[in-house]
Amino acid sequence: HGAFSKLLLGWVSPTLVTGTGIGNIDLKSFVNTGEFLLLSDHEITSIYDEYFLVEFYTDDSLNKNDSPFYGENVIGIKVVHIDARICYDENGQPAWNGDEAYYTGFLYDNSGTDYLINHLLRQDYSSSMEEYATSDSLYTPSSKKFGINIWNDYKYHSGSALNFSIVVNSMNYDSANITIEIKTTVSIIILID
Repeated sequence: HGAFSKLLLGWVSPTLVTGTGIGNIDLKSFVNTGEFLLLSDHEITSIYDEYFLVEFYTDDSLNKNDSPFYGENVIGIKVVHIDARICYDENGQPAWNGDEAYYTGFLYDNSGTDYLINHLLRQDYSSSMEEYATSDSLYTPSSKKFGINIWNDYKYHSGSALNFSIVVNSMNYDSANITIEIKTTVSIIILID
Protein backbone atom coordinates (compact mmCIF):
# COMPACT_ATOMS: atom_id res chain seq x y z
CA HIS A 1 0.00 0.00 0.00
CA GLY A 2 1.10 3.52 -0.73
CA ALA A 3 0.22 6.68 1.16
CA PHE A 4 -2.94 7.30 -0.89
CA SER A 5 -4.43 3.83 -0.47
CA LYS A 6 -3.66 3.82 3.27
CA LEU A 7 -5.33 7.20 3.56
CA LEU A 8 -8.44 5.94 1.73
CA LEU A 9 -8.58 2.85 3.95
CA GLY A 10 -8.36 4.94 7.12
CA TRP A 11 -5.12 3.31 8.26
CA VAL A 12 -3.50 6.66 9.11
CA SER A 13 -4.45 9.43 11.53
CA PRO A 14 -3.93 13.08 10.53
CA THR A 15 -2.35 15.89 12.53
CA LEU A 16 -3.21 19.29 11.04
CA VAL A 17 -0.62 22.09 10.77
CA THR A 18 -1.54 25.37 9.02
CA GLY A 19 0.17 28.65 8.15
CA THR A 20 2.66 30.31 5.84
CA GLY A 21 6.44 30.68 5.91
CA ILE A 22 9.43 28.36 5.91
CA GLY A 23 10.01 25.34 8.14
CA ASN A 24 12.14 22.23 8.38
CA ILE A 25 10.59 18.80 8.82
CA ASP A 26 12.24 15.45 9.50
CA LEU A 27 10.40 12.63 7.73
CA LYS A 28 10.94 9.01 8.62
CA SER A 29 10.62 6.20 6.07
CA PHE A 30 7.00 5.79 4.99
CA VAL A 31 7.27 2.03 4.53
CA ASN A 32 8.57 1.62 8.09
CA THR A 33 6.49 4.25 9.94
CA GLY A 34 3.55 5.27 7.76
CA GLU A 35 4.63 8.91 8.12
CA PHE A 36 3.96 11.32 5.25
CA LEU A 37 2.75 14.84 4.54
CA LEU A 38 -0.39 16.08 2.85
CA LEU A 39 -0.21 19.61 1.36
CA SER A 40 -2.97 21.63 -0.24
CA ASP A 41 -3.76 25.18 -1.29
CA HIS A 42 -6.95 25.13 0.79
CA GLU A 43 -8.24 23.67 4.05
CA ILE A 44 -8.72 19.93 3.74
CA THR A 45 -11.93 18.70 5.33
CA SER A 46 -12.09 15.37 3.51
CA ILE A 47 -9.65 12.98 1.86
CA TYR A 48 -11.87 13.22 -1.23
CA ASP A 49 -10.14 16.37 -2.44
CA GLU A 50 -7.10 17.58 -4.40
CA TYR A 51 -3.72 17.65 -2.63
CA PHE A 52 -0.09 16.54 -2.70
CA LEU A 53 1.38 13.66 -0.72
CA VAL A 54 5.05 13.83 0.28
CA GLU A 55 6.80 10.79 1.70
CA PHE A 56 10.32 9.60 2.39
CA TYR A 57 10.84 6.51 0.22
CA THR A 58 13.38 3.87 1.28
CA ASP A 59 14.00 0.64 -0.60
CA ASP A 60 13.79 -1.63 2.43
CA SER A 61 10.98 -3.69 3.97
CA LEU A 62 8.10 -4.13 1.48
CA ASN A 63 9.71 -1.65 -0.93
CA LYS A 64 12.52 -4.12 -1.59
CA ASN A 65 10.26 -5.54 -4.31
CA ASP A 66 10.35 -2.15 -6.10
CA SER A 67 14.04 -2.47 -6.97
CA PRO A 68 13.34 -3.46 -10.61
CA PHE A 69 11.74 -0.02 -11.06
CA TYR A 70 13.70 2.25 -8.74
CA GLY A 71 17.07 0.46 -8.62
CA GLU A 72 19.19 -0.79 -5.74
CA ASN A 73 20.03 1.30 -2.65
CA VAL A 74 17.62 4.10 -3.53
CA ILE A 75 16.14 6.59 -1.07
CA GLY A 76 14.48 9.95 -1.62
CA ILE A 77 11.44 12.15 -1.28
CA LYS A 78 8.44 11.04 -3.33
CA VAL A 79 5.85 13.68 -4.35
CA VAL A 80 2.45 12.53 -5.61
CA HIS A 81 -0.36 14.77 -6.89
CA ILE A 82 -3.72 13.34 -5.81
CA ASP A 83 -7.10 14.46 -7.12
CA ALA A 84 -9.59 12.28 -5.30
CA ARG A 85 -12.61 14.52 -5.77
CA ILE A 86 -15.93 12.73 -6.11
CA CYS A 87 -17.99 12.62 -9.31
CA TYR A 88 -21.45 14.14 -8.79
CA ASP A 89 -24.52 13.97 -11.01
CA GLU A 90 -26.77 16.89 -11.97
CA ASN A 91 -28.67 16.51 -8.66
CA GLY A 92 -25.53 16.82 -6.56
CA GLN A 93 -25.47 13.12 -5.71
CA PRO A 94 -22.33 10.94 -5.98
CA ALA A 95 -22.35 9.16 -9.35
CA TRP A 96 -20.38 6.43 -11.05
CA ASN A 97 -17.78 7.59 -13.54
CA GLY A 98 -15.81 5.38 -15.86
CA ASP A 99 -15.39 3.64 -19.13
CA GLU A 100 -15.65 0.03 -20.25
CA ALA A 101 -12.79 -1.04 -17.97
CA TYR A 102 -14.25 -0.12 -14.60
CA TYR A 103 -16.47 2.37 -12.82
CA THR A 104 -15.52 4.57 -9.91
CA GLY A 105 -17.07 7.25 -7.74
CA PHE A 106 -14.04 9.46 -8.30
CA LEU A 107 -14.08 12.35 -10.76
CA TYR A 108 -10.76 11.16 -12.24
CA ASP A 109 -8.86 7.90 -12.62
CA ASN A 110 -5.50 6.86 -14.08
CA SER A 111 -6.70 5.39 -17.34
CA GLY A 112 -9.44 7.31 -19.09
CA THR A 113 -9.89 10.84 -17.70
CA ASP A 114 -8.32 14.21 -18.51
CA TYR A 115 -6.49 14.32 -15.18
CA LEU A 116 -4.91 11.59 -13.06
CA ILE A 117 -6.23 10.63 -9.64
CA ASN A 118 -2.72 9.54 -8.55
CA HIS A 119 0.23 11.15 -10.37
CA LEU A 120 3.85 10.62 -9.32
CA LEU A 121 5.66 13.91 -9.99
CA ARG A 122 9.05 13.15 -11.44
CA GLN A 123 11.96 15.56 -11.39
CA ASP A 124 11.76 15.93 -15.17
CA TYR A 125 8.12 17.08 -14.92
CA SER A 126 6.85 14.14 -16.92
CA SER A 127 3.08 14.05 -17.19
CA SER A 128 2.80 10.83 -19.17
CA MET A 129 0.65 8.07 -17.76
CA GLU A 130 2.76 5.52 -19.64
CA GLU A 131 5.90 6.06 -17.59
CA TYR A 132 6.71 4.20 -14.41
CA ALA A 133 8.67 5.24 -11.37
CA THR A 134 12.46 5.27 -11.46
CA SER A 135 15.15 6.58 -9.12
CA ASP A 136 14.83 9.85 -11.09
CA SER A 137 11.33 10.17 -9.67
CA LEU A 138 12.71 10.74 -6.18
CA TYR A 139 14.02 14.06 -4.87
CA THR A 140 17.38 14.02 -3.07
CA PRO A 141 19.76 16.69 -1.71
CA SER A 142 21.28 16.96 -5.20
CA SER A 143 17.85 17.55 -6.82
CA LYS A 144 16.44 20.87 -7.84
CA LYS A 145 13.78 22.42 -5.66
CA PHE A 146 10.22 21.15 -6.18
CA GLY A 147 7.40 23.67 -6.37
CA ILE A 148 7.04 27.42 -6.66
CA ASN A 149 9.66 29.24 -8.74
CA ILE A 150 10.60 25.95 -10.39
CA TRP A 151 7.37 24.64 -11.90
CA ASN A 152 5.74 28.02 -12.43
CA ASP A 153 3.43 26.59 -15.08
CA TYR A 154 2.29 23.69 -12.90
CA LYS A 155 -1.15 24.14 -11.36
CA TYR A 156 -3.65 22.27 -9.29
CA HIS A 157 -6.39 20.72 -11.42
CA SER A 158 -8.69 23.28 -9.82
CA GLY A 159 -6.64 26.00 -11.61
CA SER A 160 -4.70 27.59 -8.76
CA ALA A 161 -0.91 27.85 -8.95
CA LEU A 162 1.40 25.82 -6.75
CA ASN A 163 1.83 27.60 -3.44
CA PHE A 164 4.67 25.67 -1.84
CA SER A 165 8.18 24.41 -2.50
CA ILE A 166 10.22 21.54 -1.09
CA VAL A 167 14.00 21.27 -0.80
CA VAL A 168 15.70 18.10 0.45
CA ASN A 169 18.47 19.15 2.85
CA SER A 170 19.82 15.79 3.96
CA MET A 171 18.84 12.16 4.29
CA ASN A 172 19.96 8.73 5.36
CA TYR A 173 18.02 5.50 5.87
CA ASP A 174 16.65 6.79 9.20
CA SER A 175 15.14 10.08 8.05
CA ALA A 176 15.12 12.90 5.52
CA ASN A 177 15.26 16.57 6.47
CA ILE A 178 13.28 18.81 4.12
CA THR A 179 12.49 22.51 4.03
CA ILE A 180 8.97 23.48 3.02
CA GLU A 181 8.20 27.05 2.01
CA ILE A 182 4.53 27.99 1.90
CA LYS A 183 3.62 31.23 0.12
CA THR A 184 -0.09 31.28 0.91
CA THR A 185 -2.20 29.70 3.61
CA VAL A 186 -2.09 25.94 3.26
CA SER A 187 -3.11 22.92 5.27
CA ILE A 188 -0.42 20.36 5.99
CA ILE A 189 -1.44 17.09 7.57
CA ILE A 190 1.28 14.87 8.97
CA LEU A 191 -0.05 11.32 8.81
CA ILE A 192 1.46 8.61 10.98
CA ASP A 193 0.37 4.98 10.81
